[in-house]
Amino acid sequence: MNLNNEYFSKVIVALDDNDIYRLIDIVNQLSYFVNFYKVGLQSFISIGKELIKILKSLNCKVFLDLKIYDTPNTIFKTVEEFEKLNIDYFTIDTKCDIKIFKELSKNTNMKIIGIGNLTSDSSFNIREEILNYLDGHITPFNYLNEIPNNLIKITPSIRPVWSNVSYSHQNNTTTPLEALYNGSDYIILGRTLTKEKNMLESLYRMIVSDKKYIKKINDKYVDIRNLTN
Repeated sequence: MNLNNEYFSKVIVALDDNDIYRLIDIVNQLSYFVNFYKVGLQSFISIGKELIKILKSLNCKVFLDLKIYDTPNTIFKTVEEFEKLNIDYFTIDTKCDIKIFKELSKNTNMKIIGIGNLTSDSSFNIREEILNYLDGHITPFNYLNEIPNNLIKITPSIRPVWSNVSYSHQNNTTTPLEALYNGSDYIILGRTLTKEKNMLESLYRMIVSDKKYIKKINDKYVDIRNLTN
């Protein structure tokens, strides 16, 4: 199994569970491929600080995805607590007061990732006036060209053609390589990976084996299996 593929470094695995032993098992199984993990609301409320401490002890990068939205003072105090956890990336709702983004951009070394919509939304909102104060943006596949290339584009709703995991609640789904070939800097893999019996083989299939199905059509890379599905 060839591990020398640059796209493995662009994978963020979502740890969405309240069973810390299962999550650490996932991390251990994927350790040869992945060192970047997303901790969401469910995990953070139940086991967040302990989980993050373990991830950092393993030299993993941590993306805290809480989509924070509040008054300026509360946001600033919250981000101070994030810094104590030594996380690397965090999400903030782009509807927050612009003064929040201006202040954070000057006072934190963590990556500030804007999010304007949930994966269940059918639309995508970009707040142009705050883009200069962000490090990145959660960017659905169909909107990769609408976010400036100087920002980190993180794409959710990733689902391989062959996955049996239902994503009926998500819009703008795409395959891992479609997202990466078309400009995503990172992809978020959740249950489509962590529910697989052999996660290593499944990830290798997503990132390496499926490459033969990616073709460029009209200036866009597509998985040709989607053209017949």
